[in-house]
Amino acid sequence: MHDYEAALAFFLWLNAIIAGWELCLFARIGAIETAHPARVAQYRGRELDAVRAFFATRISPTQILSPRIWGELWATYALFDESYADRKSFGFAIDVGTVLRHRRLLLHVRLQPPLPRHSRGNLALFVCSADTRVDTRSRRARLSP
Repeated sequence: MHDYEAALAFFLWLNAIIAGWELCLFARIGAIETAHPARVAQYRGRELDAVRAFFATRISPTQILSPRIWGELWATYALFDESYADRKSFGFAIDVGTVLRHRRLLLHVRLQPPLPRHSRGNLALFVCSADTRVDTRSRRARLSP
């Protein structure tokens, strides 16, 4: 495996984790909005204490995929950027909207095994030639101008 392949694999899995977190934000936005005013009052001027408290929380291996746990991550982050505690904000809409729009593609790409080299070449040819139109008179594909 080349260095660039390892870097790409790391980047794709990191994006998959972040996409999961953004789905948790979508699932838990109601609880985050409700609890945000009390959390702000509790940690006003001591926002880093909330971060320390979150990372010091003990969770079991079965809770690692729980939307409730990752909702707490977003609730803590909302102390620094309040747009993540408001479903009407631009920040919330961009993060959640992007992952919801591309969730099927994200899951498909991340769950597939790495492609062998000859398949990568075929995929590149397919992507590069995807902008084709079919001439209905002759039923032949031709490149778009």
